[in-house]
Amino acid sequence: MPALRTLGVLILSLMAVAIGIFGYFFIKSVSDQMTARESAMRIAHTCQLVIEAGGRQSVDVYIPGDFSLIFQENRITVNGASFPEEGLRLPFAGNYVIGPGTHTVRVWENNMRLVVEWT
Repeated sequence: MPALRTLGVLILSLMAVAIGIFGYFFIKSVSDQMTARESAMRIAHTCQLVIEAGGRQSVDVYIPGDFSLIFQENRITVNGASFPEEGLRLPFAGNYVIGPGTHTVRVWENNMRLVVEWT
């Protein structure tokens, strides 16, 4: 009987550890996706400032390891979601892709197109 009780406690403990590990990775994935989307929104806001006020604007962003920001036409796309949803009033000068990491993104207007540069 004590052996069955010990086996039951061991099985329950393994299940609790497995659920904890799964939960950690799930929450980390959701958190990374939110961070990537927030970065896209911050860059979109910076683009809006350039369209409205002109000049050069810059913003510091962090993009988590599994994500990239894609600049196409007049939208910034991350994981299938576009920012802003309705698009910007000006298109981007090229198709840019910013990969994971911490970046300083600079945006300016050139011939009615938005130019994006990052370091």
